[in-house]
Amino acid sequence: MGDLGQPGSGGGGVMHQFSEDLCWAESQADAPYWWPLYKDAFPSLVHMERVKKDGWAQRGGIDRLLVLESGKTLHVEEKARRKYYPDVALEHWSNYERQIPGWIEKDLATDYFCYVWVPKAQGVLFPFHTLRKAWLTNRESWMKQAEYRQNGFYIAKSPNPGYTTYSTCVPLPIISAAVKDAMKVSWSSMPDPAPPVNAPDPVRAAVEVFQGRLFVTADCPQRAPISGHRQRAGPI
Repeated sequence: MGDLGQPGSGGGGVMHQFSEDLCWAESQADAPYWWPLYKDAFPSLVHMERVKKDGWAQRGGIDRLLVLESGKTLHVEEKARRKYYPDVALEHWSNYERQIPGWIEKDLATDYFCYVWVPKAQGVLFPFHTLRKAWLTNRESWMKQAEYRQNGFYIAKSPNPGYTTYSTCVPLPIISAAVKDAMKVSWSSMPDPAPPVNAPDPVRAAVEVFQGRLFVTADCPQRAPISGHRQRAGPI
């Protein structure tokens, strides 16, 4: 969890000092608003647990565990901002000087990304991997607009002791539309199914399209093929 400060002038942002940001973020981790926020998102929520210690969960982008009535456990990464700005900051460099990628560039173990504006008592909850797909699809365009501060985009720079964190701030309507679009899935061709292992030799069926209609030709391996036998299956 972290605070991203505020947008600045030029191509970057003027941030709070790292120690101040860290103390504020830690103070928000146990804030009372998390329970009603998650209860609003998941009505069957029965328990939540904050991940406090450094380990695989924290490094995998998991700040909190949510347990539903079904026993399902959800993993959430959290980001809080102390002031309201109508955008979402996506950290693309965790350490710019050492070229260490930020969390949006990583295939994290978390399920959701929760981004809250504390003074407004509001937040957004994105499926993390859908959000990341939206970022990967639009990264080049968003970063270019942020570099030149166009259309509400900007780069937020957070100076820390010995390194700088860079985030691309994306206007809320744009990122919401991009995540919605990223939910659409498609395929270009249907892969052949894997043959069953040690299965008996079945009746082979060849599917062919003839004059806009679908026919199935059966060929039994125990006897000679029945030439020209077609079973009409209707239009496709």
